[in-house]
Amino acid sequence: MKLACSERKKETNYRQIVQNKTNFLQTLSITKTLQK
Repeated sequence: MKLACSERKKETNYRQIVQNKTNFLQTLSITKTLQK
């Protein structure tokens, strides 16, 4: 039971990291567009 809980936590952390990277890339592309 505890193992399943930690696995779910890992998955959530992974999703948050992916989300952060996506947001970061979007911010970068917006910044580049504004600089043109």
